[in-house]
Amino acid sequence: MKLRCFEETSLAVLDASIRDNLEKYRNKSSWVEEFFGKKPYALDAHASTEGEVVLQTPEAGENYDLENTKRLYGALRGLGRAKAADERLWAYLAHVTYWNYMRKRWPIDGSSAQQSGEDPVAFVRERYFLPGDDGRELTKNGIARLWWYGEFSYCEELSDPYELTALLLYDLDIAEIILKPNFSRNKDILKGVLLALGEFKAINNRMPDKTIVKAAMDHLNLRGSLVILDALGSDRIKREVLDSFGRSLAKPKAP
Repeated sequence: MKLRCFEETSLAVLDASIRDNLEKYRNKSSWVEEFFGKKPYALDAHASTEGEVVLQTPEAGENYDLENTKRLYGALRGLGRAKAADERLWAYLAHVTYWNYMRKRWPIDGSSAQQSGEDPVAFVRERYFLPGDDGRELTKNGIARLWWYGEFSYCEELSDPYELTALLLYDLDIAEIILKPNFSRNKDILKGVLLALGEFKAINNRMPDKTIVKAAMDHLNLRGSLVILDALGSDRIKREVLDSFGRSLAKPKAP
């Protein structure tokens, strides 16, 4: 399957027209071709997959984020981070190729939009376009997030290369906390963090609370001002995070 992307000017027009097109984002089928009329709006993205990549449609409260990450990232592992940060590609996939998936996973009148409390325009820009290029923003676009979750966590050294991906996606609120610092784009550092989550879960039969995870990431951020985190290695990062978890749990609760 050859991938296509928006032409840059066409993407800018589409972005500028979000408010006027809000009702179209409720359509059952993609409306982009009709919107642009006879004007060319897409280009060859110079990327392809061996076959068609079909995403599993959300149903009955199950979003299948892990399964779809495996499908998309598995087919596009060779894409490269530079191309995977190109808004033109992901916006096209969200508006055209995977429109049906997007309508089910990220409807503008769905619970995700309502819970965010965002203006619908902001919600569309966040989920159907690509708002930025840091670790947290790259995982906002409804399709790009699947690739980047895989890119950040896929580990060939493990018997199941997606073991860390499953831990990352176990709780999306925790995932957002973990991916917020720029150092999380380093796979070795993130591997250590996710291994610590896995060990905590195995021992306690649950994931740590968000406050505990945030404290651990704040600790790593502080450590990064004193040492080069990249040089510590995943095992040392894992110990640092587990130690931080332990300190947080040992603190007396406020009365």
